[in-house]
Amino acid sequence: MLRIVRALLVVVLGSSLSTVALAIDPTMVPKVMSGLPVGDGSWQMEMLEGAQAAEMRKNFPNGMKVCTTAVKAMVQDLRKTPVPEAAETDDDCDTKIIENSAKRMVTESRCKNQPLTRVTMTRPGPKSIEMVTETVQGGKTDANKMRMTYLGTCSASDGVISGAKDSEMCKSLRQQMGQMNPATQCANAGAAKAACEQQLKSALTQMEAMCK
Repeated sequence: MLRIVRALLVVVLGSSLSTVALAIDPTMVPKVMSGLPVGDGSWQMEMLEGAQAAEMRKNFPNGMKVCTTAVKAMVQDLRKTPVPEAAETDDDCDTKIIENSAKRMVTESRCKNQPLTRVTMTRPGPKSIEMVTETVQGGKTDANKMRMTYLGTCSASDGVISGAKDSEMCKSLRQQMGQMNPATQCANAGAAKAACEQQLKSALTQMEAMCK
């Protein structure tokens, strides 16, 4: 996934959960998700365990909804914009599939200048999957557990994330949005100016949709 998708998830849940989201890559085809759409549809996300669990429940009292169809559309649009090679290398990641069976899928990822991340995906119900994300660094392991439940279809024009209306987080985001002027903030981006402006415009659109 491109940086803009990760950034949106970081705003909502923090960097550890964004890694979980990145693990759901349609090219990996998890066997544990047999019968469920991979990379498409509307999903409700619940943080069950981890440092961000309380914060997520506070900001999304009715659960956070993610339209992965819209995520795919956003990524495809961003890939159409040329980005200098040096900028892309910041996202270099090596992901290995350790296990891909009907019972579970286990992947290990190491991104540039980032710790090892292990994601274990299981299927507790016909429309739900659970993921445990373990980040290993300096001999210490931090773990988060979340559940994703398939709700149905959504469209590429829908917001990537929704469900935070009237939360304190959205009040803060609205203040930030007022300062996110693409022309001003990307003025010194040089060759990456067009990509910078497009990413900021996309982020603004998704942040607005999240808080409706």
